[in-house]
Amino acid sequence: MPDALDPSEQGRDLVNDSDLRETMRSDAPAARSVETIPERIGDYRILGVLGRGGMGVVYEAEQQTPKRVVALKLIRGDASVDDLHVAMFRREVEVLARLAHPMIASIYESGRTVDGQHFFAMELVRGVTLSEFLRSRTAPLDTPELRHRLAMFAGIADAVHYAHQRGVIHRDLKPSNLIVGESDHAAEARESQAGLPSVKILDFGLARITDVDVAATRVTEIGTIRGTLPYMSPEQARGRPDEIDVRTDVYALGVILYEMLSGALPHDLASHSLIESLRIIEKAQPRPLREVWSGSKRLDDDVETIVAKALEKEANDRYGSAAALAEDVRRYLASQPILARPPSTMYQLRKLVRRNPLPTAFAVCMLALLVVFAGTMAYQARRIASERDRAQAEADKSAAINQFLQQTLESADPNAGGERDVTILEAVDRSAARIQKDFANQPIVEAAVRMTLGATYLNLGKYEKAEEFLRRAVDLRIEHLGKNHADTATAWGQLSRLYHLVGRYDDAIQTALSGIEAQRIALGPKHYRLGERLNDLGFAYFHSGKPDEAEKPVREAIEIGRAQPAGPTYVLAESLSLMADIVSTKGDLKQAVTLARESIKITESLNNKDTPQIDVAKNSLAVILMQKGEFAESETLLMEMLESQKRQFGEMHSQVAIALENLGNVYFRQGRLDKTIEMLNQAAAVRKVAYGPKHPTVGRTLVNMGTVLWRAGRLEESERAYREGVTLMKEGMGKDHPDVAYVLASIGGLLDQRGNRMGSEEALRESLRIRRSALGEKHRLTATSMIDLGLKLKSWGVNSNEVRKLLNEGVAVLAAEAGEDDSRVKAARAALGSTGK
Repeated sequence: MPDALDPSEQGRDLVNDSDLRETMRSDAPAARSVETIPERIGDYRILGVLGRGGMGVVYEAEQQTPKRVVALKLIRGDASVDDLHVAMFRREVEVLARLAHPMIASIYESGRTVDGQHFFAMELVRGVTLSEFLRSRTAPLDTPELRHRLAMFAGIADAVHYAHQRGVIHRDLKPSNLIVGESDHAAEARESQAGLPSVKILDFGLARITDVDVAATRVTEIGTIRGTLPYMSPEQARGRPDEIDVRTDVYALGVILYEMLSGALPHDLASHSLIESLRIIEKAQPRPLREVWSGSKRLDDDVETIVAKALEKEANDRYGSAAALAEDVRRYLASQPILARPPSTMYQLRKLVRRNPLPTAFAVCMLALLVVFAGTMAYQARRIASERDRAQAEADKSAAINQFLQQTLESADPNAGGERDVTILEAVDRSAARIQKDFANQPIVEAAVRMTLGATYLNLGKYEKAEEFLRRAVDLRIEHLGKNHADTATAWGQLSRLYHLVGRYDDAIQTALSGIEAQRIALGPKHYRLGERLNDLGFAYFHSGKPDEAEKPVREAIEIGRAQPAGPTYVLAESLSLMADIVSTKGDLKQAVTLARESIKITESLNNKDTPQIDVAKNSLAVILMQKGEFAESETLLMEMLESQKRQFGEMHSQVAIALENLGNVYFRQGRLDKTIEMLNQAAAVRKVAYGPKHPTVGRTLVNMGTVLWRAGRLEESERAYREGVTLMKEGMGKDHPDVAYVLASIGGLLDQRGNRMGSEEALRESLRIRRSALGEKHRLTATSMIDLGLKLKSWGVNSNEVRKLLNEGVAVLAAEAGEDDSRVKAARAALGSTGK
């Protein structure tokens, strides 16, 4: 009888954009209107009006499936809304679909009502605007309050940078689009990220998707000014969309920071006409921050320098990215030299003394230390210059990578000028051929692009191409960054995960160890990214059938994750989920459930309900509960995951197939075979669309179908499914992959039941050969194959030396690992008793 299925792998507004400005807040006043509020719109029960704008209305609504309160934005479908506004509405949907960040309000669903109105539902954010929040704080702008506001701002800049990394420029950042949640005043006294109130960025209605819509909007937007006057950059004021890039948002962030620290704006535009206001934004220098400063202490030069650099008129003179702006703010908070000013010796000295206050004896020793300090300051100056260069290099690298990848996607998008029948794989192949030419003098950028394309090939199941690109990325980073650089460590880790997926476990372990060593040296023994590298090693050991070896690095990763001062991270959640799998394999299902639930709790605290990370965590818990026999909760979790995946990715995405297959697994273990077959047929159909009909994951689903059909007594159909599935797995993963051996072992058992002893023996011997080659003689699975073949030969009346050797060697390994109570060990002992040792 077959085993159960394997779990699947696991201001003034120049554009009326007010619809969402006061929208996503539950405390926003309802707009007065004589219009009748509908009781329901589709799956949503209308609770009230949050806001109205020139082209639509935003409701507070209750979604019925799943049950939750949302902000429902509806655009009118009548003639009062032109094509441009519809396009902007659709673009807002597309932008939000790209972003999954705890500080960016999430989209849940989009579509059209039965009467043709466009809508989307998104997270309802409860709180007040940033301006209201700051006004509510009664404390004077003393040093603690200044540090608190700067720490808040750094988090906002991080979130904006996250959007920029995904090709999204907001173009309308301002305090009314920054909503602050409830504040923990006790926690605010602590100078840590955990003590900061939550902030959400709203209203991406004017956002641009980098490079994609420049050409499409150039004709319609030249001379059109979009944004909110006081926060508008000079290039926006000129009405030149081709000049807008991430530094446009950096300027807006500079205005916001100016206002957070002074309560005023860089330019007083209230008494000026629109034309005069635009001229001021474009030409006039902002009021120096110190002129409007009202803090309890003198304004620090570094703070003024940071704000001034963000507000430079020329984009090239500003910070190159929101991340660079955030970094300088954090450097100031840490009393480190900022990167926005020349690192003079006296400046460096002043920072050093502030970070390390010396006792009175310092004055006595000063003369003796001057020479030492001179050398130290020279070194510090070189280091700061190096860090500035690195920050600029990172910005340049990101821009080059974004442009390259955007061209890749456009070649497969007929709406962006690409060919109509080009697949993503063909587009990636074409782009891959350009890498060496496009980045001939940029090896670091080339390495980053190769990392991205390597991951793409991996997701497409093209493992040889994935290895080629990832291996070259490692080599480039070793050559130009050094073997112990943090980016080199990341490349090692990605390569390790590829190797364990294709069954090259020794290579996976060695590359993971290289990544761990590099990460320890580059970032130290307590950095959260070391936890990620330790997880690489844990995956390699675990998937090679060595849970005991996997446990040690994953436990270290958990210790590092729990010790992070900023709180839990996704890396910790991954470590906990992996540890849950490890301990479940060792039989401790109770601890496995506890770990899996903690992983879900952390993931949900870091993000919203519909995210891939939460779905992965739920899948892991569901599989463990299935193993415990708690089928009802397992089924509920998988149904939640299935609906979440459909909302996020659509009906035919590969992630949907995972939920379907594991649902089938639950039904299989309950003996509901018809329901299992239904789920597997759906999963196979999804994977054929997502990956193509010849992909190895389609083969895995067919193999699982073979197991179900065997259990149902439909042996001929079972053999056909097994053979078709294993053929696809051999073609996609290699004929010597350990998972192929697993399938061949099942085929051997099926053929014996069908009376085909020759075919059965051939399949079992091939399964043993693969495991010996891939896993070694002393591996548990190799021992299992030895015993299975020996027992099968014995059942056919063969009492040869080979039979005894197979059983003895198999028992020696399996008994030491699984114990004498293992069913195979017992069966082998009994057979040896009748054959003689």
